[in-house]
Amino acid sequence: MTPMKRYLLTTPILLLFWAMSYVQADTVNVAQDENLGEWFDTRQNNAHAYVGLRGGWTNVEGACSSDSSVCNDDTFGYGLYAGYQFTSWFALEAAVTDYGSPDASYGVNNVSADIWGSELSGVFSYDVSEHLDAYLRVGAAYQGIDKESTWGDAQTSNEWGIVSAVGLDYRLSKNWSLRGEYQFIDGIGDEEVMQADMHFVSLGLSYHFGQKRQFIAAPIPEMVEPVVEWVLVTTQVSLKPSATFNFDSSIIKASAQLTALITQLQLSSEGSIEITGHTDSSGSAKYNQWLSERRANAIADHLIQNGISSSRITAIGKGESSPAASNETAEGRAENRRVDITFEKTITEEVSNETSINSGNEQ
Repeated sequence: MTPMKRYLLTTPILLLFWAMSYVQADTVNVAQDENLGEWFDTRQNNAHAYVGLRGGWTNVEGACSSDSSVCNDDTFGYGLYAGYQFTSWFALEAAVTDYGSPDASYGVNNVSADIWGSELSGVFSYDVSEHLDAYLRVGAAYQGIDKESTWGDAQTSNEWGIVSAVGLDYRLSKNWSLRGEYQFIDGIGDEEVMQADMHFVSLGLSYHFGQKRQFIAAPIPEMVEPVVEWVLVTTQVSLKPSATFNFDSSIIKASAQLTALITQLQLSSEGSIEITGHTDSSGSAKYNQWLSERRANAIADHLIQNGISSSRITAIGKGESSPAASNETAEGRAENRRVDITFEKTITEEVSNETSINSGNEQ
């Protein structure tokens, strides 16, 4: 086939697919502007048109007779293809390919053939991974052969056949992919130019039209109901004898601090209560020990009289043995004269997946 004939054949096909690609790209761009924020497919398998260029090794098996002195049945082939991806697994594809010019010598005589072809086939794909597809391509092939020899007239063959191919397509980017393919056509040619099987191993670069940019919506946080737990906490309160007892006495007098403490203890029916009496270093150690015990027991009796269970209460005196400040000053001695009440109480605590919030609701 002459170059002019090939040009006339391929130009209408390429123009047709260029028009399809232009319409598809324009339509998708409008849809993209109207649907910003959607999740878009990134595997180039949404409905779209594509075009590509391929090239590789052609082997025409059986092109030379057994009596040839030289046989060049391996050639370089190249071509264009275009298609439309209808679904994630099916596309319709057309191709035009120049398979090269194998030649042979028979003594002083030479013979050569120009082989070209066009195919229309269905492409069946399978997603191997996010970036890689395996595919099978099957369809009809129209092969043209122009054969010339030094001993006879030029011969021409134009025949239909079956084309089959397997390949891998790897996505390089949003619009570009690289494919490797093995193609086979059984019995090209006719009885006049002689038949042969054709193998074509090629590498192709494809451009995919109308590929949308990927928009990923922010994940919606999962709403989790807070879990309410019971927590036991320890609190300490120090009662000043000057506000609770008369001087050098263990008889309790009215005290707002003590009343508030009783109210707080009555909110919980569980948890231990430890009452510890202390004095300064004035007077003898024996007397101070006795006074601290008397005051601790007086507080314990007062709590029991106000409804606090005696099983929760422990009362001890430490005299002057555990000062909180120096006994060298009047201020320090005043701070050492005290009754410490350490008690446990239960509170509710709301616990979420990440944080714990103390509600402060006492029981």
